[in-house]
Formats: sequence, C-alpha cells, structure tokens
Amino acid sequence: MKKNKAIFIAGTGTGVGKTRITGLLAHFFQKLGYQVATQKWVQSGISETPPHSDVEAHYMWMKQPLPSAILYKAMCPYQFPFPAAPHLSAAQSGKTISREKILTCYSSLKKQMDILFVEGTGGLMMPYNDHAHFLDIMTDLQIPTVLVVKNELGCINHSLLTLEALKVRGIPILGLLFNQTETEAAPLILQDNPKIIQKQSGIKSLGVMPYTTKIELAYDVIQPIAQQLQQALEL
Repeated sequence: MKKNKAIFIAGTGTGVGKTRITGLLAHFFQKLGYQVATQKWVQSGISETPPHSDVEAHYMWMKQPLPSAILYKAMCPYQFPFPAAPHLSAAQSGKTISREKILTCYSSLKKQMDILFVEGTGGLMMPYNDHAHFLDIMTDLQIPTVLVVKNELGCINHSLLTLEALKVRGIPILGLLFNQTETEAAPLILQDNPKIIQKQSGIKSLGVMPYTTKIELAYDVIQPIAQQLQQALEL
C-alpha cells in the first residue's frame, strides 16, 4: 500500500479555496485506506480560535484528530501571527524561513505516508525571504501539482500565467480544479472559464466545485474530482 507520493495544491492566489480542497481530497484518499497527511510550509496569521492553522482545518475536513505534536511540527514548520506574505510575517516575528528546514520536514513526512498533500501559501511566486519564493522549492522537488482556480471573472489571466510558470520549471501538472467561492457570478463566465483555460493551456480539468454552504454536499461533489486525480496519480 505504501506509495510515498506527494501532491502540491497550488492556487492562482490567496483565498481561492486551497485549504478546503486539500482537506476534502485528503479525506477521500484516507477513506480508500491510504495513510494520508497534509502539510503547509508556512502559515501566516494564526487564528486565536479553532482552527488555528490551515493544517488544523485540513484535519477538520478529514474528520480526524490532529496527529502527535511532533508530527504536527513537521506538518506546519513555520507559524506566524501576523497575517501577511511569509517573508513579512517572519520578519515581524524576528525569524527567517529556512529552505533546508522545509525540505527536511517535507522529506520526513513523505517517507512516512502513502500520500502527502502540501498546500501552498498564496500563489507560486510568493516570497519566503528577500531572495527566493516557493516556486524555487517546488522546482527542486518537482512535486506533481494540482492548480486550484477561483472560478470568477479575471481568473483566465491568473491561471494561464501560473500554468506557464509551472511549465517553464518542468513541474508536472496533474490538472486544474475550478472552485467557486461566491454566489454572485454570471453563469456564462463560470461555464466558459474552464473551457478556455483548458483549451489555451492544454491542461485537463479535474472538475468544478460549485459554491455551497452545505458541508456534506462538498464531500459528494469532491468524489468525481478526486477519482480523476486518482487516475492521474495511477493509484
């Protein structure tokens, strides 16, 4: 059963729904019997109320308690209270973010798990210090990536630019996932976005998540999307 696979859940920006998608996908594969964990390299803006971090939110969606404190430290190696880009959040706490620490935590978790889902922080070009951004680490690791697109007016440009950056770095792209986070959007735009982005990028869509406030419906809707991902991973 051991697969030791990692999947990076990238986004076209902040607030596109990566956290919910990560938790739902992890829940699906966990139910299949895989040993699954999630990770977020840098968490900015720690909440005072639960869930305190996006990793905690993942486990709420997975319907599982958080693992041991030692494992949790590897799952979320950097946590800062100031809600800003990682380099700024770290600076406000008098800290610096180490690429080596991120790589060590990633490698350790990946070896222990069948599947490791890594949620990105913001977009690909988000800096973690004055000289580097997360795309550099992704390039080193060559993590197969799912791109979460916030399905709205304006997402075409963000999506195509992000996909181009992944392609230039040679990072494997598993597919697109279109996520609707608001109710007020023209149906014609919502229908066209996946079509034109797939056509112009040549990257397949895994599916579309409609807007819903019904938690159990989200679990139902993610299933065909997760099955597409399962096929892409050849599991």
